Amino acid sequence: MSGNASLSVIEPNLMYSYTENFRRTLRSEDYESYWKDKRDYFDAVMAFGQIPIQNFLRELKTAGIIVKELDLTKILPENTAENAEDLKAQSQRLYVRFQISESRGDTQITLQLEKPLDDKKAKALVEAAKKIAFHQFEKTWQEKDEPPVKPDYFQRGLMVYEAHDNYSIGLTLLAQFRTQHKEILLNLLEKHLKEISPKLDQLLKSSIADKKFWLEPKDLISLKEKLGNDFDKKLNEDQHPNKSVFNPNGPLFDDFGRRSTANWGLLKLNLLFVSKTNWKNSESFEGNRGAFETEFTRLIRELH
Repeated sequence: MSGNASLSVIEPNLMYSYTENFRRTLRSEDYESYWKDKRDYFDAVMAFGQIPIQNFLRELKTAGIIVKELDLTKILPENTAENAEDLKAQSQRLYVRFQISESRGDTQITLQLEKPLDDKKAKALVEAAKKIAFHQFEKTWQEKDEPPVKPDYFQRGLMVYEAHDNYSIGLTLLAQFRTQHKEILLNLLEKHLKEISPKLDQLLKSSIADKKFWLEPKDLISLKEKLGNDFDKKLNEDQHPNKSVFNPNGPLFDDFGRRSTANWGLLKLNLLFVSKTNWKNSESFEGNRGAFETEFTRLIRELH
């Protein structure tokens, strides 16, 4: 078997990714355990990398490179920079993705900058980044014989939502992050939700008013009516996408509701609709779905 294994961790000020290429012979019965062991190994090494990453950010600050809080709604730079010259050019957009390529795999570090880099600062960032390549974490972790990471050290996925009378909005971060950063990331999600909510509300109202909506508006009900008075507690008990009625990982349609979804940078945005008639009255509206989805994705695209 040949392929690659990867990890991606969101920090408040950066995104750290690593992809490892491999070729290995495995029995089919060992396949699942191999990937679990690989994931546990990556997590343990990455947990050890927390202090070097903090040192990396301090080193950038000393060099006069101001790193801003990562904007989760931005699309990742299409290309990676692998040297100071490319990094300087990419920094004109204030959003950079630098790659350290090695024989076993590639490390990528994504940052949002306050100002473009000059030659000196671009070289300083390159040298600092090399110190936090994944193999550097791995080597030191092995030398120190560090223990495996605790099961709750990382969390994968976080979401916030907003309920309206006839629809609800779910905003989800599907990436992995350190649990200690949960509150910071929750606050960022809440901020972005408040930013997008009025625009989505206007889209829904105009679509219904123009009779271009793809569901029967009169049949749509609130989450409170669907789940009862304690619906807020049910939805917020863990803020975890895998337990959410918004289904950010799919399916779009199920017995609970109907959904529209779009990617917003590193986030997943869902509109959830629930009906009091099990959709029987919506069949004549379904032809409008394509036009609504187009407007929905256009609205999100224009926010980038």
